[in-house]
Amino acid sequence: MIVVWFLVLIGPLIFIHELGHFAFAKLFKVKVLQFSLGFGPAIKGLHWTWGETEYKVAYVPLGGYVKMLGEDPTAEIAPEDQGRALQHKPLWQKYLIVTAGPLFNLVFPVLVYFFYFLAQSTAAPAVIGTVIPGEPAATAGLRSGDRVLAIDGHKIRYWTDVTKIIQGKPNQRVRLVIEREGSRLALDATPRLELQRTRLGVVDKVGLLGIMPAMTAAQVGVIDPNSPAGRAGIRTGDWVLSVNGRPTPYWHQLRSFLKHLKRPAVLHVFFLRAIRPAGSMGLSLWRPGTVDLRPNLIDGRVETGLRSAEMFVSHVDPATPAFRMGLRPGDFVLTLDGQELRSWLVLANLLSQKRDKAMTITWQSPGGPLHRGTVRLERKHVVDEFKQERTVYVFGATNGMVYRYPPKEPIDGRFVYAVHMAALMSSEVISDMVLAVVQIFRGKVASDTVGGPIMLANIAKVAASKGWDVFLWIMALISINLGLLNLLPVPILDGGHVLIFTIEAVRRKPLSLQARAAVSYLGLALLLALMVLAFKNDIVRYILN
Repeated sequence: MIVVWFLVLIGPLIFIHELGHFAFAKLFKVKVLQFSLGFGPAIKGLHWTWGETEYKVAYVPLGGYVKMLGEDPTAEIAPEDQGRALQHKPLWQKYLIVTAGPLFNLVFPVLVYFFYFLAQSTAAPAVIGTVIPGEPAATAGLRSGDRVLAIDGHKIRYWTDVTKIIQGKPNQRVRLVIEREGSRLALDATPRLELQRTRLGVVDKVGLLGIMPAMTAAQVGVIDPNSPAGRAGIRTGDWVLSVNGRPTPYWHQLRSFLKHLKRPAVLHVFFLRAIRPAGSMGLSLWRPGTVDLRPNLIDGRVETGLRSAEMFVSHVDPATPAFRMGLRPGDFVLTLDGQELRSWLVLANLLSQKRDKAMTITWQSPGGPLHRGTVRLERKHVVDEFKQERTVYVFGATNGMVYRYPPKEPIDGRFVYAVHMAALMSSEVISDMVLAVVQIFRGKVASDTVGGPIMLANIAKVAASKGWDVFLWIMALISINLGLLNLLPVPILDGGHVLIFTIEAVRRKPLSLQARAAVSYLGLALLLALMVLAFKNDIVRYILN
């Protein structure tokens, strides 16, 4: 089946590529002698002639070609075919014919993305689920439940609109128009600059407000066993669903309830307590429970001992930096290098930014003293399901907070939405692919990331196991890769033909046969070197390992 999925993946992309050359050659009345999918002799029964063109499907499915009259400058052209050779066409037509293949590969993903998003009937609304304390959004006064209507005059409908604009405006003040409890408000906020490292090792500057679409569940932490919550039997990680019959499934609801307590009356708390995961699906089981919590009155303030579980450790993997430093489940993390922490996401971002440095963390154990330790992330090489090796930095402690997303909403104007998202997705992928090629030539990306047919076959198999939507998504990515690769100004590739046409146009005469041969051999040598590298990486990655 791996061979079948490889052919299903690569076959349409080769056909689309060659169809581009074929269609524009026919459009400009260039005589097409042969249209071949694959190289070598034709498969029996898959070879025919229609009109003036011979069509075939060959045994080696690693490419294809469209052979046109006039590609060989030494070939004799019959009198009836005068004007129908590629070499006789205007320069702009030759450009279009040779670039049509890569362009068809670049257009195909746009169609895939378009139909993918057209099939979506709902999308995540532009509703703020969580506002991270201490971040620009919290400073600006944004709250959980706010609906973003506009940013700097741009109408906002979906969460993707919010992230796209905010990420593009680091350190720039933006005006957000929000809807809160039926009223409209205008708030100014300045997304902070964060340097994020991509998988290609490139540092990207993005703007962050400190908001998430998901709402934080009302999971609580108890640091003092002698507090009212501790004495009542509430544990760190318990999910408080209601207090005195009032629903509080989200932390902002529970926080608001506790904030407005005026006297230490008995609180009837209904909660869920997580027990061990069940089965291979890793689904958590929750056991319900109820307690009566009797708050204390301290300096005129009602104290329950309940905190958000946001900065409490839920799990620590053995033999990791966090474990060796002394962190254990139930510990409350306070600072990293002196910076107060209020969100585990902020901790994760700081750890990522300082991953090659030693960092100082302070924390408190339940009922115990403050601890201080130094940690350096452990660098590991892991292999993903596509057999691609990548480097990860391990801390070892996790938080385990529960998040809930608001219901998706119907998409208004699905056709326009699909066009917008297809264009946006295609431009981002093409930009990333171009950057990847540049990084490879600059030596910033290891050459062992290059792969060949075996890698494509493995990708096809894994993608097929995940469903047709993932398979088409992968096909779109490879199509863009194929299109950009063929546009490189390397002889034999389509970009190389453009280069030769340009040189001949500048010289105002065709290259000599010797020059054409030399250029072709150079291109063939480069292509063979790339193929040898790809096959070597495939053998090491998929056969020897």
